[in-house]
Amino acid sequence: MTRMIFKSKSSRKDFFLKLLKLSSSKNWKTLYENNKINRSVWSDYRSGRLSIPQEIYQRFLVYFNKRDIEYFSKKINVMEDNWGKIKGGKKTYFRHKILFNEGRKKGLIALSKIRKNSDFDFTQIELDRELSYFIGLLIGDGFVNKYNSSYLIQFIGHKKELEYYRDIICEYVKSKFNLNPIIKESNEGNFIRVNIYSKSLFNLLTKEFDIPPGRKSHIVLIPPKILNSEKEIIFSLLAGIYDAEGCVFIDKREKYSKPYPRIDLHMINQKILNQIKEIFDREGINCSFANISNDNSRILIYGEKNIKNFLEKIPIKNPKHLLKIKDFLK
Repeated sequence: MTRMIFKSKSSRKDFFLKLLKLSSSKNWKTLYENNKINRSVWSDYRSGRLSIPQEIYQRFLVYFNKRDIEYFSKKINVMEDNWGKIKGGKKTYFRHKILFNEGRKKGLIALSKIRKNSDFDFTQIELDRELSYFIGLLIGDGFVNKYNSSYLIQFIGHKKELEYYRDIICEYVKSKFNLNPIIKESNEGNFIRVNIYSKSLFNLLTKEFDIPPGRKSHIVLIPPKILNSEKEIIFSLLAGIYDAEGCVFIDKREKYSKPYPRIDLHMINQKILNQIKEIFDREGINCSFANISNDNSRILIYGEKNIKNFLEKIPIKNPKHLLKIKDFLK
């Protein structure tokens, strides 16, 4: 899970004081209870002992206006999903190196069996809306890499999205590529991994659509082959990105006559956000940058009219979004 860490003690203090004021809460207790946060966890957020999960941070931002969001976006660092695991994983690896190597050998043997049925002619795969959506989802939550002679395509999602990945994404992979994804649930966190082992799919994504192997969050762009396609192909890719990285918020405060929606796309890749903004501007989807910097930017879509316009063009599929905005799909 992506987490937010304030750059300084003073900015963290200012943020929470502003949050208390804007939320119109009587005290801290009312504020954390209204947000369904445990008292001790809340205390750790305020003191900086715990970083703030992105989902909770976005919930806080509902109270802020655009100017405040821009200001505090400059005061916070965004840590990628696996930053803590990388740090802890290196220590664990060196402590148990022999066991890791033995496990890796067993894993490669298992992969060699899977690979026998994972080949197809990737040059014959035609680009359509479903494939474009799949690539968009990969850009947002996916990962491709090669380990010696093994090829891995992986998605990471929340456990609540298990049915979505199983019934939509995995079924698509089976029907389109005749591959059998493997879903693994983490015992240490609330996330799942969808693993697909295939050299042909790896080549399709990296050679035909320029998806860089390894860590790609800072450098991946919309593939030229998709960017130069018809609108429906481009929109499907954006739907995949939003289903992976987008956040939907419905502000139900009394100051609004009816629930006020917002869709937020936060990424640490300024270049791809610029591409998306250009597409939205061209296609008449009203949006704005909450902040423009090299490592902390977001695209925001505010209000019922703009949300409906977005949904009419961008065919998102993830139930975690659809349930929140069902009233705006009519």
